[in-house]
Order: sequence, then C-alpha cells, then structure tokens
Amino acid sequence: MLANLRKIKVTKPIWTLSAIVLVVLVVVAGCISTEKSIKAPDKIKAVQFGQSPLQIIGQKIYNNETGGDLNNLIFWSTNEGFASLGVGHFIWYPEGRVQRFKQTFPAMIRYLKLNGSDVPEWLSQQVEVGALWNSREQLEQARGSEKFQSLQQLLVDTSGLQVAFLFQRLDKALPRMLWAITPESHALITKRFNTIKALPEGLYPLVDYVNFKGEGTLPAEGYKGVGWGLLQVLEAMEDTPVGPAALEAFARAADEVLTRRVSNSPPERNEQRWLPGWKIRLNTYYQ
Repeated sequence: MLANLRKIKVTKPIWTLSAIVLVVLVVVAGCISTEKSIKAPDKIKAVQFGQSPLQIIGQKIYNNETGGDLNNLIFWSTNEGFASLGVGHFIWYPEGRVQRFKQTFPAMIRYLKLNGSDVPEWLSQQVEVGALWNSREQLEQARGSEKFQSLQQLLVDTSGLQVAFLFQRLDKALPRMLWAITPESHALITKRFNTIKALPEGLYPLVDYVNFKGEGTLPAEGYKGVGWGLLQVLEAMEDTPVGPAALEAFARAADEVLTRRVSNSPPERNEQRWLPGWKIRLNTYYQ
C-alpha cells in the first residue's frame, strides 16, 4: 500500500494523500485537537508517535529536525533569518522577509484546518501576515507567553497530521520535478524515484529529503544556478536495481549534491559547518 500512494484517487482537495494513510495517522496518533479553543496549558507534554510505519517515519524526521527536544519544536537558529516550527521544522518568515528557501509553515497550518484540527483564529490570521516574531531574540523572549505555549501545544497535538502533510508534499514531488525538466529526462527521473519508493524502507529517505532540502525545482533554491533538492539527487544517482543497494546509491548521490552545494555557497554563509551533520543524517537512509 505505501509504495502506491499516488495511485489512490480522491475527489476532495483536502484528501490529496491517501485517505487510509490519513485515518491511520489521526486515529493511531490521536493528533486532532478537539478543544473549542486553545489555551496555554499548565505543562506541555512530549510529542508522541505511534508504531505504524508512517508514524515511525514521522518520529525519525522529528528527531532529525529537533533532536527529539520539545523546546526545539519552535526554533530559530542563530544561523538563519526565520523560525522553524513543528515536526518538520516548517519555515515561517517574518512579514516582508522573503528569502531563498521555500516557506512551508503557513501551508501546513492551512492543511491542519482543512483536516479538522482546531487552529485558533489568531494563528489563522497570523500565517497570512508573517511570523509572530521578527528575530530570534523576540522568539526567545516570547517563550512562556500564552500564545507561544498555545502554539507549542497545537504542534504537539497535531504531530500525526504534520506527518501526513509531509507525505502530501512527497505525493506531489514527482509531478513537480517532471514539470521542471525536459521530456527527455522524464523516464530516467521517474525510474529512479520509483526504485526508491518501491522499497519498504524507501519512503523515509524520500519524505525526509524533500522536507529537508526541497524538490529541487525552485530557481531560488540553488547556488550558481545549481540546486540541491530531490531532483538533483535523482539526477546524480547511479542506476541501481530495487534493493538495499539503491538506498546507498541515493544517500551517496545526496552526499555529492550537498557537498557541491557547500562548495558553491557564498563564503560568508560558512555552510561547511553544517556538512558533517548533513552527512550523518544521510547515513540514516540506509543504515
């Protein structure tokens, strides 16, 4: 079932991912908030994931992005100009601050609303404007405030739906990549994508990499005209039969793409400091 998500046809726009997958995420994780309004809780509970295959993948991605630390569920790196929130560290830019990377937090919040989560009205309005904070300092000062804790609790309660949002993005990744390349390349990219997707362990690296570094279809997400997303990884990947070796081939290609990204990056960004951690993450794709 998991290897054939794209074959499932649905009629309502909110069910762009398999209805079965979404039901599993919601029921197993108990992730939809049923409160009429969200109030700052006395104590935020840890993010909990179930034992379904998709929830296990969600746990891995959560660990990759936050280190499993609840305090990092709402995070602003000293090296970035934006906040990262939720299971997938979805990007949220302050008002008027458009940057190189794709913003994903507002779309994730809209997805939660469309799928029954009780998103507070103030947050629904805020995602149409920009992040709650204009700087890392503002975010850190806001920890402990009612809005901050309410947002944190929402992100805990909807962890399963956030994983479903990640799978929805993967569900759309191949069409987006094919749209961005010449027809002559369609068969090769489709073959390599499906080689990984056909493996029981293959969904994790695909979902994680798309969330981690994007589809590779946006011109802005590149240095010197060269991207670093899933498309570029599949282009660099060696043709390998379906099997464990394909996961290693995917990870090697991702290593090559990210190493190239660092080489092409502006020196002032000092992206070299991130590469060791990125390589450790890529190793989890096949180990």
